Amino acid sequence: DAETEQWYAPEELAVLPLSSKSHWDVPVILDNGATVHILASHPTPPVFDGPEDRNGRRNHDEIRLIADYINGADYIVDDAGVRGGLAPDALFVVVGDLNADPERGDSFDNPMRLLLKDKRVQGVMVPFSVTPTTKTDRNGNSSVLSDSITSKFGMRIDYLLPSVGMRPLGARVYRTPLDTKVAIETPRSSYRSPDNAKPFAASEFPSDHFPVFVDLLVPAP
Repeated sequence: DAETEQWYAPEELAVLPLSSKSHWDVPVILDNGATVHILASHPTPPVFDGPEDRNGRRNHDEIRLIADYINGADYIVDDAGVRGGLAPDALFVVVGDLNADPERGDSFDNPMRLLLKDKRVQGVMVPFSVTPTTKTDRNGNSSVLSDSITSKFGMRIDYLLPSVGMRPLGARVYRTPLDTKVAIETPRSSYRSPDNAKPFAASEFPSDHFPVFVDLLVPAP
């Protein structure tokens, strides 16, 4: 609590990891010799706490760690004593359920701006679905989800953010197989849902999150 005292005791802080689950850097070597770092994580939801906003602050800092890692922040030290994160020219893709929407929700200090506006991240290509989808609230009222929403509860919290240096060919939120058929051929600016398209109910999907995928052209080194 910034106004009174620390939420955690010093003994707890000494052993408490920042990652609520984990932060991964998985280097994937492609057939053309290029290496793409898959930066995967699953920050805690910024809710289910109290007025101290413990989870909101932790979610913010878990996302901040990703931004700091891709920019080689000096405070990051590995087990071998090496400081910094990724090399300045490294290719990467930030992936995961980051539990933060850049425009709505209960995030603390909008942490997604750190990634979406980072000069090393291609955050302008927003994945979208071509499948109209409806959700029903507890009162039985139905509403159509925005085409960029990645969850049944009406928020964009799942991400695939490629670094500069790769060419995105298409990005989709997968709701039905139609989204795979038009992933590259139909850009967002030209897609028009058929007039007779029947929205499918989000409740029919087997998860409360919709998968996100991006097709990337990765140059050889």
